[in-house]
Amino acid sequence: MLFSFSRLARCLAALSFSVLTVFPPALAQEICGFDVLLERQSSDPDWARARAEADAQLFAPALASETQQAVVHLVPVVFHIIYADGSDNISDAQILDQLEILNRDFRRQNADASNLRAVFQPVAADPEIEFRLATLDPSGNCTNGINRVQSSLSINANDNVKSLISWDNTKYLNVWVVRSININISGGTVLGYAYPPSVNQPASLDGIVMRHDRVGTIGSAVPDSEGRTLTHEVGHYFGLRHPFQGGCSGGDQVADTPPVALASSGCGLSANTCTNDNPDLPDMLENYMDYSDEDCQNTFTQGQKTIMKNSIAQFALRGDVTSGANLTATGLTGQVCTPTPLVRQETSVVCAGGSVQFEAAVIGGNAPSYTWSFPGGSPSSSTQPNPLVTYNTPGEYDVTLTATNAAGSEQTTVAGAIRVAQNTLPAPILLSGGFDQGTVPNAEWTVVSHQDDVPFELQSVGFSGGGGLRIRSFITTNGQVDDLISQPMNLSLFTQAELRFQYAFQKRVAAGLSALRVLASTDCGQTWTTLRVIGGNQLSTNTTLNSTTEFMPGPADWREATVDLAGLLGQGTPVVFRFEFSAEGANDLYLDQVELNGVLSETELSQPGFRVFPNPSSETGFWLQPGPSFSGTSVEWALVDALGRTVFEQTANGSGPWKIEWPLGCAPGVYGLSYRSGDQFGRLAVVKQ
Repeated sequence: MLFSFSRLARCLAALSFSVLTVFPPALAQEICGFDVLLERQSSDPDWARARAEADAQLFAPALASETQQAVVHLVPVVFHIIYADGSDNISDAQILDQLEILNRDFRRQNADASNLRAVFQPVAADPEIEFRLATLDPSGNCTNGINRVQSSLSINANDNVKSLISWDNTKYLNVWVVRSININISGGTVLGYAYPPSVNQPASLDGIVMRHDRVGTIGSAVPDSEGRTLTHEVGHYFGLRHPFQGGCSGGDQVADTPPVALASSGCGLSANTCTNDNPDLPDMLENYMDYSDEDCQNTFTQGQKTIMKNSIAQFALRGDVTSGANLTATGLTGQVCTPTPLVRQETSVVCAGGSVQFEAAVIGGNAPSYTWSFPGGSPSSSTQPNPLVTYNTPGEYDVTLTATNAAGSEQTTVAGAIRVAQNTLPAPILLSGGFDQGTVPNAEWTVVSHQDDVPFELQSVGFSGGGGLRIRSFITTNGQVDDLISQPMNLSLFTQAELRFQYAFQKRVAAGLSALRVLASTDCGQTWTTLRVIGGNQLSTNTTLNSTTEFMPGPADWREATVDLAGLLGQGTPVVFRFEFSAEGANDLYLDQVELNGVLSETELSQPGFRVFPNPSSETGFWLQPGPSFSGTSVEWALVDALGRTVFEQTANGSGPWKIEWPLGCAPGVYGLSYRSGDQFGRLAVVKQ
């Protein structure tokens, strides 16, 4: 979705450490890094001796005892978020999302486990390893297992970030989350790397470093991520190599992973790059330790489980981290700390009358009870961990969750957690969308910034008039996604309609693959259909690359785009439009003059009881004429805009017709005229030119 090559390759590894890297297709099989990294580390004789001793223990075929093989082992984890600015300071919720994926994969509870081909099902394994955020720090104080340090070392990071903060690697699995990684390997973007276990392993050569946009599947994670970068790297942390190690001669020391000639890419399940195995099996692209697409991977094998269990069986490797004494010392067992609650929900937008599934989560504590508060929802409160709540009235609503255990209680409130959209049709409107006045967000537009605090904003440069909207992509990182979302609109009365807008954009680098998408939803923003994508060179209205100063468009830098809305005409539910901008190698994007133009059906503009003329009306106003059946002596009427706001109301006496003048400030468009006289009532559409 972000036009990255992230599915093409996943890591480079050596015996010293593994590196998760993305390459273009032509390079994915040619650059592995094994030889480079092996040579780099093997020049150290102490390292070579420690690795040889560790390998002898890891790759022993049955070193792990029966009890080790049958026990679920817990691993205390600490995440160190090393962030440059708000764009890579990922949320606690994103960390929990990643941990859930990791635990499912390492217990073979992942939903896609059933996708493993039948030929490999006999060797599929549950490694029996689970991961928990530490609740006690090295000093014995309560912690949520997440540390945050702001530092420029987050950019082009490597082992240098470990000097900022590191917890005892004999007690914790340390994971450093950074913006980008540079370990002096050319040819691709490094996504993460990990060190395998070794005897007397120093903290500087242990743990996992990974990019923030490969953590989990929410927040700053790239849209095509399945969250399995960490699954792969934790495999290395427990001693696993790649299935393609050594090519067809086999070098991963695992008998039940078929040999693979080269690192895999994509998900071509027909691949069989080595035929010297007996029986001859296809490449196991489903294996977490290959470079295949993340949504193709779904399994570890029994042989890989044995290696990981071997590392746990040896106190000098990973046995110290997983020991019972260490679980008590790090707070995974025995200690109770006050929990910090996190609100999780399946959606943030729902139609009036729709329901939302909530889920309680906590960090820094264990075994809590829950108390929910849902203003505007039904039920309005709950003590269930995963309540289902129905919202009937349009608006924005907060959600509050209180978590309690023996150590105390803590409360979290998410402001505007749920937006309930109307699912009844407003009056049709002809949108004329300059952004010359007011603020954004406003009654017509909502802005959403998914990964940072740099949303669409109003500023002084526009296509015409006093201003337009801008995304300051110049100051953000690749992967930023931002939305501009309209209020619900009525296309039911249009016979023709199109969305028209002006945009201006400039790249920072030639390889930038930013995209502006126009989407529509007919279910209050729960699902979206893409109407148009403007990307690549088509998006660049100024072809000069500018990596030194922020782009400010001149008159010649603007371009008009149109979107045909024929497929949305006649909808019986409101239509919501969304502009989505994904930035990669981008300077700033500008947007202005968003207009909805169309032709209304004449037959829908009058009713038997009353009629409006002229319609479309003049600038000064229009007349309301009662029909032959009118028997009242007065009529009450109200003029309502497309957002349901009453802009004028009045009671008129007599038999009509009545002259209605447009209130000052009414923009051109379609308005609803509601009337009542005695037992007669109705609503007409009135067009102001």
